[in-house]
Amino acid sequence: MDSSKRIEQYNPELDTFRQEWLAEVSSRVKLQSSCSVAPTLTPGEPHSSPNITNLKQHQIITQSSKSSDCAEITDREKISQTRYKDPQVALLLYEQAVEREDQDVQCMYQNKHFPLSSETVTHNIISNEPIEPGSKELPFSTGQNVTREMNSGFSEFSVESVLSDPRDTSLPCPITELPDEIIVHIFMNLAVIDVASFARVAQVCKKLAYFVATEEQIWKKVCLSSEVGFGAMHFEWQRDVLGGQLLQTTCRSPSSNSHDEVIQFEKNTISEVLLHKVYRSSWCQMFRLRPRIRFNGCYISTVNYMRPGQSDPAQSSWNTPVHIVTYYRYLRFFRDGSMVSLLTTNEPMSVIHHLTKDLIDARRKDAVAHPSVITKKALRGRWHLSSISEVCGSKSGEIRGDVLIETEGVVPKYIYQMKLSFRNAGKISKNNKLIWRGFWCLNTLTDDSSEFNLKTDKPFYWSRVRSYENEN
Repeated sequence: MDSSKRIEQYNPELDTFRQEWLAEVSSRVKLQSSCSVAPTLTPGEPHSSPNITNLKQHQIITQSSKSSDCAEITDREKISQTRYKDPQVALLLYEQAVEREDQDVQCMYQNKHFPLSSETVTHNIISNEPIEPGSKELPFSTGQNVTREMNSGFSEFSVESVLSDPRDTSLPCPITELPDEIIVHIFMNLAVIDVASFARVAQVCKKLAYFVATEEQIWKKVCLSSEVGFGAMHFEWQRDVLGGQLLQTTCRSPSSNSHDEVIQFEKNTISEVLLHKVYRSSWCQMFRLRPRIRFNGCYISTVNYMRPGQSDPAQSSWNTPVHIVTYYRYLRFFRDGSMVSLLTTNEPMSVIHHLTKDLIDARRKDAVAHPSVITKKALRGRWHLSSISEVCGSKSGEIRGDVLIETEGVVPKYIYQMKLSFRNAGKISKNNKLIWRGFWCLNTLTDDSSEFNLKTDKPFYWSRVRSYENEN
């Protein structure tokens, strides 16, 4: 055992390995010390030594790399110290990414790979001359020329992105090049056709919103027009009860004093007087606030009431059923002074498209099984607004508008008379609601009138119908 230990202790190979290992370690230590500490030059040494210059460059590079590494390490440490999913960390990373991003990278890529101007190649790829059997020359050029020609051909194409650049604000807008006079003329025609579409134009841009809000000549045209404005309003009867031509002016109303004081003013003159007296010289405010009949829709009143029912005598029950009854009143006005009234239990979707003069006259003559047969019980009538003396002589800040209606009765000797007033349904919409003021039945033979009870009747609400816009 002692001999074996001595042999292992004085093994020559092990001694040589240890010596080599020590030499290698000492050389590494010397190399690290020489790299970490810069050598100082003595006055006698030459300054143009290539080893010294290389060493200086190596030191500068290592120092710059170390400084950048240290900066990255500090940033990482700051980020790691913050909590997970911190918005500040996300903002810091986003700012770093934006700083590193090249703003002109797309332009650089296009200029590099697809330049606008390049060398033109004068020769053609394929010659039109025929090839001789004995000739060795080919009519096409070499591979290098073909590559140049392909590059010159593709240089005319541009790289177009699928999504437009949000920073590009130079998109053309043809309407901005039009004069203001032409824009006003276009909007004037649009407003007369459809006021709602003209009002939605203000959502396009600030310039068009300025036209909609401040261009008074457009609103004046709308107010004085007979399509949607006050030119189609009537202050006395224009038709008879059945909708025919008026032969003699008759005024049948419980409030007949108002009809006796009718003053024959022109409609435009009335609008001019009310413009400065009530609406502060604003045609837009007049169109919004002044009461008017709307012809592009229907006024609908929904009435619900309960009546007691009767239980089945064959069954013993402790309660009595109650029935909820729903019926509708429809009023449609026409520009010529006529109107249609209908009382039915059918819902609006099955009624409003059949409230026309032609269908009402046709369904009274025949009883064809048609969806429009529900208009067989419709009543023809006439309408007009309150007298001009009440409108022009009002001293209040608001103009109270009343609608007087006369319709035929279920029996020819009776006439129904209704008086309604304009109200607002909501804060934005104006004069789109008609409330009851009175409902009478007049006997034309005896001139006796009786008033109906309006306990269960509800007001009328205007609803727009697109199919009505081009009818009357």
